[in-house]
Amino acid sequence: MSEKPRLDTTRLQKIAQAYWESAAFMAAVELEIFTAIAHGHDTIPAVAKATGISERNAERLLTALTAMTLLTREGDDGHHHHLVCQRCSGVVEIAECAMRELDNRIAANSGFTAVTHKLEFFGICPECQS
Repeated sequence: MSEKPRLDTTRLQKIAQAYWESAAFMAAVELEIFTAIAHGHDTIPAVAKATGISERNAERLLTALTAMTLLTREGDDGHHHHLVCQRCSGVVEIAECAMRELDNRIAANSGFTAVTHKLEFFGICPECQS
């Protein structure tokens, strides 16, 4: 008896990620987030006030834009991971990283330099669970 072919969800995940990123980018454009930041509104409360959205939504959007590398934070070394809610698209930064040792091993074994990685986790946030 033949086995059913295994479903490859990698493409679906990439499509979902592209959809999420394009939605975040379009929201930022429509809300004029980049213009607000260019005019000196460079904190979450300032962006929220300048664009007329809640601070929570401003934080979500700025975190998403940072995750997409469209924005950077002052003093940020650029290395962090994200936990993304699959329902509301909320993003939480994860500061810890167990992958740095793996980066070093890969660099040593491959001869590459400046080995780094990008890691994202997906789930359902506590707000969306209730």
